[in-house]
Amino acid sequence: MRAASESIGVADIGASGGRVSALVRKGGGFSLETVHEFTHPRHNICVTDTAGASSLRSYWNPYIIYDGMAEGLRRIGAGENGNLVSFGLDSWGSDGAWVSKGGDLLYPSCSCHCGRFADTRREIAELISARERYDLTGVHPDDFLVVSQVHWASRHMREMVDLADMFLPLVSLYNFWFSGVRAVEYTWITTGHLGSSVTRSYCEPIFSRLGLPRDKMPPLRLPGEVLGVSPGPVADSLGVAPFKVILPSNHDTACAFAAASKPGRTSFVISAGTWWCMGVALPEPLITDTGYDWRFSNVAGIEGVVLNVINMGSLPAQELRRRWERDDGRPFSWEEHNRQAEAGYAPDLAFNIDDPRLRNTFDMPRTVAEVAGLAPGGETRGRLAALVYMGLARKTARLTEILAGLIGKKVDEILVIGGGAKNDLLNQWVADISGLPVRTGSPNATTIGNALSQAVTLGWFSSLEEGRDALSGLWEEKVFLPRRR
Repeated sequence: MRAASESIGVADIGASGGRVSALVRKGGGFSLETVHEFTHPRHNICVTDTAGASSLRSYWNPYIIYDGMAEGLRRIGAGENGNLVSFGLDSWGSDGAWVSKGGDLLYPSCSCHCGRFADTRREIAELISARERYDLTGVHPDDFLVVSQVHWASRHMREMVDLADMFLPLVSLYNFWFSGVRAVEYTWITTGHLGSSVTRSYCEPIFSRLGLPRDKMPPLRLPGEVLGVSPGPVADSLGVAPFKVILPSNHDTACAFAAASKPGRTSFVISAGTWWCMGVALPEPLITDTGYDWRFSNVAGIEGVVLNVINMGSLPAQELRRRWERDDGRPFSWEEHNRQAEAGYAPDLAFNIDDPRLRNTFDMPRTVAEVAGLAPGGETRGRLAALVYMGLARKTARLTEILAGLIGKKVDEILVIGGGAKNDLLNQWVADISGLPVRTGSPNATTIGNALSQAVTLGWFSSLEEGRDALSGLWEEKVFLPRRR
């Protein structure tokens, strides 16, 4: 007979893959199990219009992502701890889809880095200044904000927008498919200039000044709410009983920061993945000239706000590995990549990790060499790998200094959570360059924060703090002290 247990389902959807996990409560104890991992590539397609002009388009396939999550929930249901009581998901803070009244997608879901949005960003700047948008929302006007997609569709595909019932962020689309409810979670909507962490609502001046279709936006819901219960056909297709669909924070950074709190320390937190979201949790937004100049944003968190800056993360390293795997015709592991980086190390290496050319390229080795100003053909794999890591380390050190000035406190440590917590070489380099100890938290911090939020809603814990204490034994911390090299 199966021992009594309950499972919380968690889906973390990143910009290159997804993971479904289960937080299991059984016999008074807790375990965290990864039940399914999947990839979902961004599709870069050259499109030619009727005038014969070609351009590069970048799309997501939401159906692949849904299938990956569905398979994970099936595995929870079929497993030893198959009593699935709730499900919640989190994802990056951009991109969405236009949905008809019948629930169908009316247009492919575009990636925020699609080249068509370059003109849109200029159009927006002519109607409302970047600084004014920052003051209204608390969020720096970066290139990838979802407001660009809504504005582009409103200007260039108005017939489709008029036909649509709603614009659903991708994460809201998946919530809709699992629960039948069309809504958007508050922390997510603050990431892209459609919402404001200052007013804690939709940013109405943005909609009016840009002429955006406010009536096409879904209702706002708060983290911790039960969005709905999975309809019978959905649960039947997954082989489970109907389960609650709970809103943690649908924004992955807010989930990660919810798991990262450490009383008594001022930690510069890095949620390290494809992108590095770097900052600190605060009770209220902090909007300053320096914050604007250094691209710090105030996005809503599960508790207060997260003052953070989004920088390029491991994407260049991922794409270097992918290219070398293709060239060699064999797997190229992270261990091998790091050996190459260590061999290519030099103390004077400098690299602009935020160069926009790194965001959308078919040839990352060539692009890294160009950004570094290396002569064509003069680079080694080790030097390219080391350049990327050194760029990340130097940018982290500088931003730590800026953050300390912003909040008026000495930063005690750098806390690395997410996938980057497993990269010992890079974490040591960050410690060396910053002169601060680097502590690693859970590689699954986003999963932990998501699960904690659901568990509080379910009554498993009375607060996030109680839940953090209860789950603290699920990962091992490491500390990297600065070295002189």
